[in-house]
Amino acid sequence: ANLIPAKYLSILKFNPLLHYITLMREILYNNAFPSLQLWAITAGMALGITIIGLVVYNKLKSNFVSFY
Repeated sequence: ANLIPAKYLSILKFNPLLHYITLMREILYNNAFPSLQLWAITAGMALGITIIGLVVYNKLKSNFVSFY
């Protein structure tokens, strides 16, 4: 039984953890190699989040307090 109604599945696909958990579930529980599409989506989201984090960090690093 699917716990999530079909009308919410398109929204759920924007959650980055969904793809990562699906990738790990394929490897650990199903003992199968995940599809290349799933690898690409997971890697793309990880790269995108990393780039956003670097941009935000570089923009705000002058406001950080350093005790060194």
